[in-house]
Amino acid sequence: MSTGSPQPLRPKNLLTSGTRVTLLIYAAVVGAAWLVYEASSSKKSNGPEPTPSVKPTIADVPGGPPSSDSPRPAPTHPTADPATATPVTPTPKPEDIAAAKMRWLELQRQIESIKETLNTTNTDVDVLTSLLKQLPESESGKRIAASIPHLDQYRALLQDPDRKPVRLVSQHQDTVNVHLDTVRTYLGRGDNTALPNPQLVQDLERIEKEIKTLAPKYHRDRLTLENLVSETMATAPASTTLEKAVEQREREVAAGYAKQLAETRATADKEAQRVLREAEEKAIKEEAEAKAAAAARLAKEKVEKVRKDTDQQIAVLRDEEARKKREEETKRLRTLAEDPNVQAKYSALLRKGYMTFKGTPGAPQDMGQRPAPASFGDLNSRGWLKSVETFARAMSRQPSPDYNVFNDRPTLAFPKTPAEWEEMEELYEQFKVLGPIWVEMKLLEP
Repeated sequence: MSTGSPQPLRPKNLLTSGTRVTLLIYAAVVGAAWLVYEASSSKKSNGPEPTPSVKPTIADVPGGPPSSDSPRPAPTHPTADPATATPVTPTPKPEDIAAAKMRWLELQRQIESIKETLNTTNTDVDVLTSLLKQLPESESGKRIAASIPHLDQYRALLQDPDRKPVRLVSQHQDTVNVHLDTVRTYLGRGDNTALPNPQLVQDLERIEKEIKTLAPKYHRDRLTLENLVSETMATAPASTTLEKAVEQREREVAAGYAKQLAETRATADKEAQRVLREAEEKAIKEEAEAKAAAAARLAKEKVEKVRKDTDQQIAVLRDEEARKKREEETKRLRTLAEDPNVQAKYSALLRKGYMTFKGTPGAPQDMGQRPAPASFGDLNSRGWLKSVETFARAMSRQPSPDYNVFNDRPTLAFPKTPAEWEEMEELYEQFKVLGPIWVEMKLLEP
């Protein structure tokens, strides 16, 4: 037995394996109870848990759906659950509140304007309705009945198809008052950012449009009825009421209409007989005229045929004569073009030489690689045949006076006197005619 200091006791030597398991289970139960208590306390302090309007889907859970093989994560504090957390309402922006308020104020002004019009129209409606109720039996109505023109105006007013029912005014008043309460409600909210419903705006626009049509009509009818009363103030009243006078006048108008209809029908029958008689006479006359016209047309066709045949023969003779003249002219020009004496006058262009006329008059000219006649196409397109002056330059020794390029063919002197210009004019006109023939004869380049 050892006599040294005693060894200290270690926990692993004091607790058995069964004891350790029991302690672990007890700690787990205590921890779970604590979490339940905390969750319960949190719910009581925050009030009842709001029911979410939309259940969270798999896409709402951060990290996506959990794998079927992996264990579910342990729940955290209940207030951190996104499905039960209380949403935080963002603070309205001042500019949004101001924009909404301005729009509601605009609607309020529109409604107040409509109400003013409705109030005026309602006054017209009250006066008009009162007069329409009083006049049928009153003395004023009897005075109107005593004047046929005024009575007809009164009838026309009663039968006006454009006047809308009076109840529309009160209906519009009720609707506008409801809309005004709505506008005031939204204006009373200091943090309101909601804009007016489009349906509300459209309804107000519809009412405003209808009132603009109703109001003038009621006002005009009221003035008309008041004028009827005032204009007949000095008229002696009729022995019957306005209501009975209207009925009597309706019967008279109906009788007059029936009489007029009968007269119109009789006139129409008489007119129909006249038209039928005239139509028969016209048909007989037209038949005779048609026969005469047919005979005249046949004769005219024969004359036209003879004239047409004669014209064709004359046209053939004229064409033949013109053809012969063209042939003779062509032959004459060909003979003229083949005349050596004529060709000699245009040696400056027909003889072979090195100078070309590819440049415009007054510009430097090119020299060809071998001698050849001038080109009629170049002379025409480059402007040498544009006038007698440019043609005279082409026929001279130095076509471009400002450049030392000379025509190496036999040339003519540039005209100076009127006689020389007159001769050059004749050469110019003749060359324009003979040039194409000399191209065919290959005395000029194309």
